[in-house]
Amino acid sequence: MAEIAKGNVSIIMTMKAPTEEGAEVCRNFLEGHREMMETKSHRSGDFELIRYFSSEGPEYLDEGESQLEWYEGRYPKKTGRTIFIVTEIYKKKEGLFNHFIGSKELADAGKSIM
Repeated sequence: MAEIAKGNVSIIMTMKAPTEEGAEVCRNFLEGHREMMETKSHRSGDFELIRYFSSEGPEYLDEGESQLEWYEGRYPKKTGRTIFIVTEIYKKKEGLFNHFIGSKELADAGKSIM
């Protein structure tokens, strides 16, 4: 997987939802983002999108003894927040800039989430 990034341009975005309601808002936003990526992304040339994926998971406490629980085969306590990560890998920087320029309307919707 590390080789895919070599020589390419990537962006990683993180969203943190404080509640389950907020997590659902993020899921809906990301569903629209995924649909937009599928229809508007270039499949070749200087603007080519090489890889796109998103993931989500709970946020765990990251302090003191909680970290040691991983090494004992246990999960640390959850904070109650959900973390969302979006990764986009482009062939060239022009692809990344083209994506942002072409998705301004979606970005305006994203601002309301924040």
